[in-house]
Amino acid sequence: MAGYLPLFDSSAHNKRRAHFFLPILGFSAVTFILCVLLFRVGTQQQFYPPTAAAVVTVSDTNTTSISDVTTISGDEETRLRELQAIVASTDGKYLTRDWQLSLGWNNMRYIIETGINMAAITNRTLVLPSFLYARGCQYDYMVCADYAQLVNRVDAVHNDEWKDLGDEKLGYRIPIDIMLNITHLRTRHPVITVAEFLELHNQSTDLEHTDGYWGRYDYNSRPNRFTGKTPSYTVLEPDDYQRERKVRVDRIPQDWLDQHTGNLHATANATLWERLDEDKGFMDWDRVEEALGSKDVAELEERLERARWHTLHTYSMIIGMDMNKAAVSPVRRVAPLSALVGLENDVGGRTEDILHIAGALLHEHHNAGGMDFTSREALDRSGTVALFDMQRRSEVMRLADKLVQRMYEVTGGRLWMAAHIRRGDFIRYGWVMEQTPEEHIARVKRHLAIGRSVVEQLRESGAPQTFDVPGDVQPDLDMIVRPAPLEDGPFYVGTDESDPKVLDMFRREGAVLFDDLLTIEDRRTFALESGLNWALMLTDVRAVVSQVVMAKSAYFYGHAMSSVPGGVMNLRAAFGKDPRTWLID
Repeated sequence: MAGYLPLFDSSAHNKRRAHFFLPILGFSAVTFILCVLLFRVGTQQQFYPPTAAAVVTVSDTNTTSISDVTTISGDEETRLRELQAIVASTDGKYLTRDWQLSLGWNNMRYIIETGINMAAITNRTLVLPSFLYARGCQYDYMVCADYAQLVNRVDAVHNDEWKDLGDEKLGYRIPIDIMLNITHLRTRHPVITVAEFLELHNQSTDLEHTDGYWGRYDYNSRPNRFTGKTPSYTVLEPDDYQRERKVRVDRIPQDWLDQHTGNLHATANATLWERLDEDKGFMDWDRVEEALGSKDVAELEERLERARWHTLHTYSMIIGMDMNKAAVSPVRRVAPLSALVGLENDVGGRTEDILHIAGALLHEHHNAGGMDFTSREALDRSGTVALFDMQRRSEVMRLADKLVQRMYEVTGGRLWMAAHIRRGDFIRYGWVMEQTPEEHIARVKRHLAIGRSVVEQLRESGAPQTFDVPGDVQPDLDMIVRPAPLEDGPFYVGTDESDPKVLDMFRREGAVLFDDLLTIEDRRTFALESGLNWALMLTDVRAVVSQVVMAKSAYFYGHAMSSVPGGVMNLRAAFGKDPRTWLID
């Protein structure tokens, strides 16, 4: 079974980790001291401070049988009681999902965000997958296989998409806390993993399904080791969650339901129904303004309520696509009361111990948050999850800050811009921006030239803004303090391109890449701080660090069909970047 960051703030290091690092400490004492000093004076994050202090690393192979899992050590007893306390905070109720582990981390990130929203609305403990699948290794596949469990993803997730792709169908099973700071998340929300659920119910962690789907018949067949109760179970099937021409919302307020019996504004109701698209249950706000001939929000909402239509809150899709799931641009839209389906109204009253929301594709055709919200306050709570609760490991953030500072050294202290160049599988899907690498980097440079002009104009205005997001986010003043990027100056590129010739061509065009900034000392420090001496060999982990670097640029350019820019945008909003300093197309 994979280990996780400590349940609560702790500085304990396990014996296995200490044994691993004794040789390093013996031969590199001076280096270690310098690393510690760097850690203590590291740059301050604008996120809420993570509480992680250590990582428990355990073998991925668990040979414990169901018969002997009931015998645990004193330390294990304490750990399991802490887990049980998390579950008890929601009256012993769980929310489970079918996690689509065939997807990459950035897709999983926003799917987990939706799961957190669902669990909060229904007052349940969310059960996360214990592991994810990393897709690539910086070196030969077998090098990373010495440190992370190598799997055939076709077999692991039961998906034939990669069956003819040779080595590309291989991946690495890694603990979820390599990508996500679970310790910090637990200070905000009640969450446990599938492996922990199984342990709490006297089950072997080997039972966890490799594809991420919930085990309807095997997971909940044994009693809880502390309460002695075998959990009861109920399910919301996909067709019940996503209904044709219906709008899934967090909850339908009682006063909306009570208004259903009031006087109907028949004219407004008829006008809105005439304008409603046949395949949608909602209407965008600008069309409402046009239909009712007003731009006064208060007046429109009063007329809407009398027509039994209501204002909903969600996040804007970038150029009409819902693939990036950025939670940074709140918008209104409206829907008739008859089209609304409230999650709390549907299942909030169910008393079964496990509420399983089935289906792995529920994120499709939904904006960030996985549903619409019937109040701005509820939308802001969802935005807080995306921007502040779902954090990277603290070691990832510190490493990214080092690379950011080196980027400033490359530019002589000037502002710099960044772009995400998605190649790889997007070429196979036909989603790539430009077919050839040469055309792709030329496109990036054209857009960054426009971005440079935007940065210069904003610097001259001297009035940086922040995104319309929750929390006391302060504007990033680098835009004013630092000089603007030079024309044809260096820019950072985050990319999944691996061809050395193509990467060299990017460099000749002015791009600075991840490996141009990363040093051997960075690798050593990351290993000492995290206990994961191998993690930076995985391209997925490198990509998470690179995402933070891109988020700290003065201007960012990305692709609307990729979920990576959505994560970058969330970070930019949390960092106080100006909402005018990006382009995604």
